[in-house]
Amino acid sequence: MTPSTRSPLTSSAASAAGDQDTDRPNAARIYSCLLGDSANFAADRRAASHLLNIAPGIAADAYANRAFVARAICHLTSAGVRQFLDLGAGLPTAGNLHDLAQRDTPSTRVVYVDHDPVVVAAWQQTLGDAVHVRVVHADIRNPAEVLASAEVADLLDLSEPIGLVATAVLHYVSDVHEPGELLRAYRAALAPGSHLVLSHGTWDHLGVGQYINIAELYERVGAPLTLRTLEEITALLDGWNLLAPADDEPTTVVPVGEWRWADDLVEPDPAACHLLGAVACLDDRNSQ
Repeated sequence: MTPSTRSPLTSSAASAAGDQDTDRPNAARIYSCLLGDSANFAADRRAASHLLNIAPGIAADAYANRAFVARAICHLTSAGVRQFLDLGAGLPTAGNLHDLAQRDTPSTRVVYVDHDPVVVAAWQQTLGDAVHVRVVHADIRNPAEVLASAEVADLLDLSEPIGLVATAVLHYVSDVHEPGELLRAYRAALAPGSHLVLSHGTWDHLGVGQYINIAELYERVGAPLTLRTLEEITALLDGWNLLAPADDEPTTVVPVGEWRWADDLVEPDPAACHLLGAVACLDDRNSQ
């Protein structure tokens, strides 16, 4: 699977490009490229090609992650969740979170959060005057800033259950910034009945040389990467009640392609996946 070679940044994405530095790869645009979307430039496609040379399965991981998010959001809306906070939203793409969440209940409220001005501009262009969706320009590493933002205050009711979404983002949070503590701070602000949707890059099935090369690439694009082991990712979920990834399965973190995967799909290969995922809930016992 190779990065898209279509014309970069078409339609609304082009309008949102603004004063982007098109000569330097951008992490969000690289991810867009892996998904075959058009919101990227030549520099991003070169970086994505280099990434695929290091670990060819990473594009498949991006697609599997998007499908995982769709299944997880469907599960949460079926459970009655009607508001979502998406940490590290990334660029708009096919099957955006608000499109999924509002499919059956158009009044469902969604707030996207990202610190990248490229991403925020793209969302502002995409959303226009949407009534029930907002984007916050903030760093997810500052939960107090995010939760106190006007957009969150205007749209979300923290006394009611929220779907907290942190997919393919916490591997950009270094150990110094303690991703577990960040999740704990967000969790403390949420009501019982809230859920967490998490996916995180792992190097469990990467060679040390592959990991080093991937980390060096993201360091060069200004998005330092910290991949973690299954055990380390599981530890991030301390205080949440994990949901079983399938009927009659133990409650555990699994490759994103395995979480509630459909019987009509090809069974995923755990050894080929570099993204682990989980969905967890919060009740009266663990909301403190």
